[in-house]
Amino acid sequence: MDAKQEKLFKKGLTRKEVAYGRMFKGGQQKSQHKTIKATEKRLERLEHVDKPFQFKPVKIRLPETRRLKKGTSLLQISAGDVKVPGKKLFKTEAFSIKVGEKIALVGKNASGKTSFLRAILNEDDLIRRTNEVRIAYFDQELAGLVTSETLIENVNRVNAHDKQLAMDVLGSMHFSQADLNKKVAILSGGERVKLYLSMILLSDANLLILDEPTNYLDIDAMEALESMIREFDGAVLFVSHDGAFVRNVSEQVIRIADGTMEWIPKAMTDIVKEESEARVTVAEDKLVVQLRLTEIAAKLSDPKISAKEKEELNEAYMRNSRILRQLEE
Repeated sequence: MDAKQEKLFKKGLTRKEVAYGRMFKGGQQKSQHKTIKATEKRLERLEHVDKPFQFKPVKIRLPETRRLKKGTSLLQISAGDVKVPGKKLFKTEAFSIKVGEKIALVGKNASGKTSFLRAILNEDDLIRRTNEVRIAYFDQELAGLVTSETLIENVNRVNAHDKQLAMDVLGSMHFSQADLNKKVAILSGGERVKLYLSMILLSDANLLILDEPTNYLDIDAMEALESMIREFDGAVLFVSHDGAFVRNVSEQVIRIADGTMEWIPKAMTDIVKEESEARVTVAEDKLVVQLRLTEIAAKLSDPKISAKEKEELNEAYMRNSRILRQLEE
């Protein structure tokens, strides 16, 4: 590889492209030579473009004033009925939310997930905040953004960490140096979501409440958010319809189903695995019972069996039919 080709390789041209250029060196193929020259010019122009921030795993440690021992209680929920004006949503058991927990709030649409998050913010009767808790809330309204300010002005207004961490978080969300002085008013919907999430992560809150944070995020930004939530040393309570995000992030689950909210001290991956194994076990048990019923029915059709044998087989058939109905419930 000559000096010129070495220079192209260092600039980012692939080995295949460098080899391709060498193959047609000397003007043997005029059109290919023009293509190579055009590529060289394009790379020359790219030399002066600002590089994006380096993407790397980001660990967000809370400021000393907000840092608490892992396992310290931040919220305490009493047993009772969770309501909105004129309507009971569900009943809940007593549980608490502690430092270090990453909790997925799951349930069907209109089951009351967002209402429960708002009940926490409003500190309803069943919910008690400890003195140490400081909450940052993300929702689709993005109310914390000031559109007349620049991206970096919005970040600086809430940032409780050093500048380098702020740059790392923004870089993980795919913002570049050139984006910092853009007015929020001209950012796209997805960019605003990423900015607001960055602001919440950089605040001094030790409990993050995130209502559908993955809407409008591209895959890279979603993976960055997953990583930063896992590395965040406070607590995170979130709602998301993205099953992969829930499985990748959650370490505990609050589930609303059949009018009841329950605390499950397991990751969603473990719950899914256990429920899948349970479904397999039930399916296997059903098959065994169905085969048993078929065998009994065959024996009952034998005209040579005695009255006593027939009575015993009928009882066995009824008993196994009840078992099958229970397995199908």
